[in-house]
Amino acid sequence: MAALRRTAIVATVLLLGAPVAHADGILGRIRGEVNEPSHGDGGDSDGGSSGSSSTSPFDDDEDDADPFVELIGGVLAGIVSSPITLPIVILDDEYDRVPDFPDAPWLGNSDGYLRMTAPTDVSRTWAGQLSFDTGGNFDDLYSLNGRLLLEHQNRWGLDTSWSHLRENAAGKWDGLTLGDANVVFRFAQGEAAQFYTGIGLNWLTDAGDFDAGFNFTYGADLFPTKPLVLSSSIDLGHLGGATLFRSRTTIGAMIDRFEIYSGFDYLNVEGVDIPTGIAGLRLWY
Repeated sequence: MAALRRTAIVATVLLLGAPVAHADGILGRIRGEVNEPSHGDGGDSDGGSSGSSSTSPFDDDEDDADPFVELIGGVLAGIVSSPITLPIVILDDEYDRVPDFPDAPWLGNSDGYLRMTAPTDVSRTWAGQLSFDTGGNFDDLYSLNGRLLLEHQNRWGLDTSWSHLRENAAGKWDGLTLGDANVVFRFAQGEAAQFYTGIGLNWLTDAGDFDAGFNFTYGADLFPTKPLVLSSSIDLGHLGGATLFRSRTTIGAMIDRFEIYSGFDYLNVEGVDIPTGIAGLRLWY
């Protein structure tokens, strides 16, 4: 009960706390990076003329290619593609079966989550996840986060999340909200795990201002043993004039349709990093 009271207090502070003022803390630095012009702009004005006289390593005929270079290229290509190819191989996903969504992981006779079956045996073609959690950086910054995932039997889905960040910097409360929205594809699936990737946009709203940018996402839900669920995701992209990287890993336990989880969230906006411990609740439906 003490932990529950602390969580309620943090959520109340986040939603109903003191009026927000732009302070020179972590959020102020993020605000400055997002509002800066793109860090890739303003290249060397002489780059075009000097580049025209350079010699490309690909100018030689393909017949003269070094076999060792080709071997290294093949190895590198395999490493780069392994986050996609390895889950497909491990889960033996030959794209010849369709999933039947149970009400939640580990319910009934489910040995994990998805039940792979023939199309005629499917009872549910849609499924979803709705989660809320709160956390902090063990100092003066707090977060309130939410996520909605909708996925279809055909492997396509929609993944959207948001985070409201509040910080007590120099005695003043500062706050902003950021999030993302992505179209995702479940490229590897089975009872023990499901992997997805997709593209979309990042966004940030701050006292009436709005910034957006491209986002790439990659994640997985693993079901190692009853009643545990291990979830992890990464997001790569940009926001306004800043690069953005975010990773999140949680471990939870199922109680009927609900998952109680805790984990770690790491956000980096153009070198300004926010590591936070989190705890929350997820509804599978």
